[in-house]
Amino acid sequence: MTIEDKIYEELKFVFDPEFGVSIVDLGYIYQLHVDEQYNVKITMTCISESVQIQDWLKSGVEFAVASVDGIKSVTVELVSEPKWNPSMMKKSIKNELIGIKEK
Repeated sequence: MTIEDKIYEELKFVFDPEFGVSIVDLGYIYQLHVDEQYNVKITMTCISESVQIQDWLKSGVEFAVASVDGIKSVTVELVSEPKWNPSMMKKSIKNELIGIKEK
């Protein structure tokens, strides 16, 4: 398992408080970069315009990534462009949220 895979596994435990769904499943993570010294930079978005929720998610991401062995530092950049849309969600989550059962 790569370091990026380990980070994504930890990020699955960070949930959007309004939806109760993982930020990974919602497609909030736009970019994840790990340099040779294990400094991590994440570019992400969120649906909520609430600064409190954005700060909460950012803190959750920082905590989750820092829990991966060997990580030296974590930088999280919250962006509004590109604007998030439902097509960024995993299909299974999108179907679950709108009530479609997968076959």
